[in-house]
Amino acid sequence: MRKSPPSFRTILSPVLIGLQALVIASCEPARLAGPAADDASANGMLNQYHRAESVTIAVTDSSLASGQQVKATAEVRDQDGLVVPWAPVTWSASSEPIVTVSSEGLITAGTGTGTATISATSDGITAQVEITVGDGAANSDSVRTSPPSAPVHMVSISANATTLTVGEQTQVSGVVRDINGTPIPNVPITWTTSPVNVATVSSTSETAGLITAKGAGTVTLFAKADTAVRSITLTVTGSASATDSAATADGAPSAPVPPGASGASYGSAAPAELPRATVNTAYPSPARQIRVPAGADLQAAINAAQPGDELLLAPGASYIGNFWLPNKGGSSSWITIRTDVSDAAIGAPGTRMTPSRAASANLAKIQSPNIYSTITTDLTAHHYRFTGVEIGATSSANDINAIVRFGDNTTAQNSAATTANNLILDRTYIHGLPNLSTRRCVMLNSASTAVVDSWISECHSNDGDSQAIVGWNGPGPFLIQNDYLEGGHEVILFGGGGMTTPNASPSDITIRGSHITRPSSWKGVWEAKNLIETKHVRRLLIEGNVIENVWLDGQVGFAFVMKSENQNYDTPWSQSTDVTIRYNRIRNAGGGFNILANPSGAPAVPAARFVITDNVLENIGNAPYTGDGRAFQLLGGLTDIVVMHNTVVKVGGANSAAFSFAQLPSIQRLVVHSNVLHHGAYGVKGGSVGEGTATLNAYTSGALFTNNAIAEGGTPTDYPVSNYFPATLGALGFVDLSGGNYRLGGGSSYLGKGYDNRDIGADISQVDAQTRNAVVDR
Repeated sequence: MRKSPPSFRTILSPVLIGLQALVIASCEPARLAGPAADDASANGMLNQYHRAESVTIAVTDSSLASGQQVKATAEVRDQDGLVVPWAPVTWSASSEPIVTVSSEGLITAGTGTGTATISATSDGITAQVEITVGDGAANSDSVRTSPPSAPVHMVSISANATTLTVGEQTQVSGVVRDINGTPIPNVPITWTTSPVNVATVSSTSETAGLITAKGAGTVTLFAKADTAVRSITLTVTGSASATDSAATADGAPSAPVPPGASGASYGSAAPAELPRATVNTAYPSPARQIRVPAGADLQAAINAAQPGDELLLAPGASYIGNFWLPNKGGSSSWITIRTDVSDAAIGAPGTRMTPSRAASANLAKIQSPNIYSTITTDLTAHHYRFTGVEIGATSSANDINAIVRFGDNTTAQNSAATTANNLILDRTYIHGLPNLSTRRCVMLNSASTAVVDSWISECHSNDGDSQAIVGWNGPGPFLIQNDYLEGGHEVILFGGGGMTTPNASPSDITIRGSHITRPSSWKGVWEAKNLIETKHVRRLLIEGNVIENVWLDGQVGFAFVMKSENQNYDTPWSQSTDVTIRYNRIRNAGGGFNILANPSGAPAVPAARFVITDNVLENIGNAPYTGDGRAFQLLGGLTDIVVMHNTVVKVGGANSAAFSFAQLPSIQRLVVHSNVLHHGAYGVKGGSVGEGTATLNAYTSGALFTNNAIAEGGTPTDYPVSNYFPATLGALGFVDLSGGNYRLGGGSSYLGKGYDNRDIGADISQVDAQTRNAVVDR
C-alpha cells in the first residue's frame, strides 16, 4: 500500500499506543495520574480556556397547550467552533404566566396564552427561542402550507385529560409538523409511556392512542414521528383500599395490597434519574462523494477529506494499516467512511449488521496488521462516522489492546475541548480472530458517541480483562443500540481507570435492544467474569436487551456487577449512580445482580439510586451456567435501591437465594415489591442472621418489602406481612411455565396484587415488545 512520508506525529503515535497497551494490559484499564478538582475550579478552567463564542437552542416543539412540557437543549461552542458539553447554561423565561423553564431547560406551558421568549445564557452569550401557548399557535397552522414530503420537525400532542384516577382511560392525539409548524399528513406516531406501572398507552389510529391509568404517580407520555420526539406529563391519582392481605393456607393472596399501602412505586426511595442526553444517529447528507479504490492509501484519503465528504471504499477491498482520524476544524459536518454499496445491500438504518450480511454485501475491510489499533482518534477529532464496513485485524496481528480507540486515556485529554466527540459506528462488523488475544474491541473514551446496528465479536483474552465495549475516560453521552456484543471478561464495562478531566464522569448512557452475550463454547477456553459491569457511571439506562451466558470462572459469574470504585486512587468522584434497568431478559448466569456501594474503600461516591424493574431472570446458577445462584446480592452502604415487578424463575446452585445481604453499614431506603421470586436455598438472607424479617432489620432497617410472591420456600411468619408464599412456581398461574411464557393467566390469584395494583411480576408484554428484535441470527 502506498504511504505518504511519515510525519513526527505519524512516527510518535504508534509509540504512544504501544505505551498505552503496556500501561493498560493489566487486569483493568489505567491512566497516568491527573489532578482532581472541585466544581468551581473545573468551571474556572472551562471559562479560562474555552470561552463561549456561540449558543444555540434546540426545541422539538415551539407550540404548546396549557400544561404541556417540552425539553430544550442548549449547545455551546468555543472560539474554535467545538462543542463544550460541560459549559454552564442559565435558563430564563420572559413571561412566567405563559411559560416557565427549569434549570435543566424543561419548558412548561402555563395558564396564560400568547408568546414568551426562552433564553439560554453561557459565559455572557445568550440565545433565544419563542414559545407560543394557546390559540395563537393552533390558529397559525391553518394559514401555512407545505408539500407533504416536508421533513418532520416536531410533534404536537394533546390529551383529553391530564389527571386520571387508577383504572380510567383517556384519548391522546398528535399532529406531525414541519419546521414551519405546518401539519404533515400520513406520518404515523409511535406512543410510549414511562413508567408503565403508572399508565400504559396503545395506538388506536395512525395519530391517536388510548392511555390507561395503572397506578398512582406521574407518567410521561412520549410521541415519536420519524426522529422527532415530544412528551407531556400526566398525573394518576387514587390508591387501593387498606384491607387485610394475609395469605390463605395455600399461599394465594386474599387482598390486592397490604394495610396502609399508598400504591406509590418507589416508596420512600429517590428514583434514578434517566439519561439527560443521547446521540443523534441520523445518516448525514454528503456534500460530495469520493471513491477510494482498492490499493489506495486510505490514510491519505482521510487526511484529504473535508467535512461533508463521504469516502466510499471499494467493495471487498482490504485497507491494511493503523489509521488516525484527525481534527478537521470547527465544522459540524460529518466525514462518513463506508463501503460503496447501497443500503439495500447493508440494510437500512435500524437493521443490524451480521457476519452473513457482511459477507453477502462484500463489505470493505479495514484491518490492523500488528498490535496497534485499527482506528484511533486524535485528541480533538470529531464528526466521523463508519457505516457498512468491517473493522478488525489480519492474521499477522498479535495481542491487540483495542481495535477501535475513540478518545484518549492519558492526561493529554484533560478537558471537554480536548476530547474526541461526535463519533458513530453504524452497521459495522467489528471483530477479533478466534485465536487472537483482543482485549478491547471498542474503547469509548470520547464524547457524544454511538454504536448502533452493529456486530462486535471475538473480543477475548487470557492476558488481561477483555470487553466488547469499554470506557472510563469519556464524558458521553453514549448510545449502544441494536447491537450484538460478545466479550470475554465483561461484555460492557464503564469505569476501571482514572478520569483525566476533573469531575467528569461517563454519563448519559443508553444500552438498548441489544444481545449481550458470549458463546458457551468459550467456557474453559477464554476467561470470563461478568456480563455488564460499572465502576464509574452516571445516568445509565439499560432496557430491552437479552443478556445471557456467564458462569463461575474469573469471578462468581453475575450478569451485573455494579459498584463505585476509584480503582487507581486518582478519581475520588468515581460513582455508579442513577441506574435504571428495565424490560430485559437476563438468563443463563451464575448470579443476577451484585450491587456494591464502594467495596475497595478508596475515596469514591457510594453507589446510589438504582431502579430495577420489569425484568425476567431465568436459569440463574444452574449448570452449565454455574455460580452462587443469587438473584440479587446487595452489600452495605447503598442508598435508594428499588427492585420491583421482576419475575425470577429457575434459580439453582448450592448458595441460591432470592436476596443475599452482606456487610454494613445498613442499606438506606430499600424498596422491594411486587416481584415473583424463586426462594432457592436461603430466600432473603444475610450472614449470621435469620431469614426474612431478621435479615431485613439487620441489613436494611426500614426497608419496604411487600407484595412479593416467594415461591417454593419460606415461612410466612418469618417475613413482613403482605408477602405471598405459593408452594410452587406453577401455583402462580403462569400461562406456560415450562415454555417460558411468564404471563399470569386469567385464573391466577396474583392478578392486580402488586403494591401498586399491577399484576405481580414483570410486565411480560412490555418485555416481549422491547426485546423482540434483540436476538438476530448470524
